[in-house]
Amino acid sequence: TKKTNALVTTQMVLLMTGLGFVSLWAVRRWEPSVGRANEQFMSRLQVHAHRRSADFELDVDFDIDGGILVLFGPSGAGKTSTLNAIAGLHPLDDGRIVADGTVYYDRAQGINLPARQRRLGYVFQNYALFPHMTVRENLAYPLEVRKTPKAEIDERVNKALGMVQLEGFSGRRPGQLSGGQQQR
Repeated sequence: TKKTNALVTTQMVLLMTGLGFVSLWAVRRWEPSVGRANEQFMSRLQVHAHRRSADFELDVDFDIDGGILVLFGPSGAGKTSTLNAIAGLHPLDDGRIVADGTVYYDRAQGINLPARQRRLGYVFQNYALFPHMTVRENLAYPLEVRKTPKAEIDERVNKALGMVQLEGFSGRRPGQLSGGQQQR
């Protein structure tokens, strides 16, 4: 793992798919020493999590140094529960979760950062898209509800489409997109 002395802001991204696997990685967003975004994999993720419910027991223990982690298993194996634990969306009975040196959860020390303080981006398994609307309409909808001026809506929607490389798909409905396109 390459080390740097530059101050960086880290945002972990949790990506879920409906294909029986989950990818997990983090992106370094800004590196002041070079004055631009610098995308790199997360340095380290430690997850030791235990949660018991009436019909399921989650017992996860892994420690990775950089790279991409793929959680793979059949439906009901605990992939989503693991991500929810990392994101702070499910309470744990015991364990410790540390990402790039930041303790998100530690039962023994009484630490449990709220989800909003964990600097996470989470792409949910269900895409929450309106099936009767086009890609453009889905992106514009929250702005329209806030009564954003049409010119600004068009500008922001076009920018978003460009960022995720879906410019040519703006007139399609969610059912006409691949799963990966829907996630973007």
